[in-house]
Amino acid sequence: MNERDLFVTLPTIDEAVSRRLHQRLVDAANAAGLLDVAYRTIETPVGTLLLAATAKGLVRVAYASEDHDLVLERLARDVSRSSPLSDGFSA
Repeated sequence: MNERDLFVTLPTIDEAVSRRLHQRLVDAANAAGLLDVAYRTIETPVGTLLLAATAKGLVRVAYASEDHDLVLERLARDVSRSSPLSDGFSA
């Protein structure tokens, strides 16, 4: 068996499976108290917005003109206890 054969037997991961796996990871992190800040991007008439929230509520809205990666780094530093961030609102 060669390396290529190893991947042939793997199941296809479609968008729905990926979302379910992601949600399980977020739920497990949240249940373990590891999830401090959840975020997602949404398309709006004013462009893509980054929304970040904690268990207490919305903590940040970032416009498309802002560097979303930099915003997330700052949130991890300033808001998060241990720096884990999740791209989903399960917190």
